[in-house]
Amino acid sequence: MSSMVVHVFNASKTQEAPPGVGAPDGANIEFLGGTMQVDRTRMYRVRAVAEMLDLSLSTVYRAIESGELDVLRFGTAVRVPGDALAAWLEARSEAAHAAFVRGGQSVADADADTSDAVAGANAEGVA
Repeated sequence: MSSMVVHVFNASKTQEAPPGVGAPDGANIEFLGGTMQVDRTRMYRVRAVAEMLDLSLSTVYRAIESGELDVLRFGTAVRVPGDALAAWLEARSEAAHAAFVRGGQSVADADADTSDAVAGANAEGVA
C-alpha cells in the first residue's frame, strides 16, 4: 500500500515559543500538527476530503467540476480515489511553489534565497 505524507497546518493549536528561536518574549507560535497520510488505494467521500484538508465543500466541488480533481461516480455517490487526491495535492503544491518563485528564477535559486534569508534573520535574532 503506497501513501503520500502531507503535513497539515493546524492553526487552532498554539504554544509558547521555545527559548532561542528568535521570537519575541512571550510570543505564541502556531505549529504543524501531525502528518496526514493519503492512502492511494482508498476511496474518499468529498466531505472527508474537505474535512481532511480543512477546505469548504464548495472548494472541493469546484476542483471536481473544473476537472482538477478526478472522481468516480456511482449513481449519485461521488468518490475521490486516493491516487487522484494525491495527484491533486501534488499539483496544488507545485502551483503554490511556482507562484512563490519570482521571474525567471529557478526553483533551486528561489529555495536558496529563502534559506539564506531565514538563516540571516535567525542570526539576527528575528524569526
